[in-house]
Amino acid sequence: QVGTGFDDRALRLIRGALDEMSVPETPFLPADLPPGAVWVAPQLVATIRCKELTAAGRLRAPSFKGFTDDVPDEVLWETEFGRDETTSMVDNPPPSSE
Repeated sequence: QVGTGFDDRALRLIRGALDEMSVPETPFLPADLPPGAVWVAPQLVATIRCKELTAAGRLRAPSFKGFTDDVPDEVLWETEFGRDETTSMVDNPPPSSE
């Protein structure tokens, strides 16, 4: 749920692409997510910067930096000191400072 890092043109382009990839249900459990959330097939890889990852596995103050096609289909966590090993966010989120 990234709410910053977009301009109006980018929002229109992204929305058009995401509308074509929408799926009816969340693939995540538990499904205690905001009402009105829209889920899409995982076909795009985005670069997102955040302050930290909470103990609940949520991004704090996430900001969209763009899409990329040079990253594998797994999550790459980068810290201010360098890149962490590749991991699956669902199975193994990095620790939080909380």
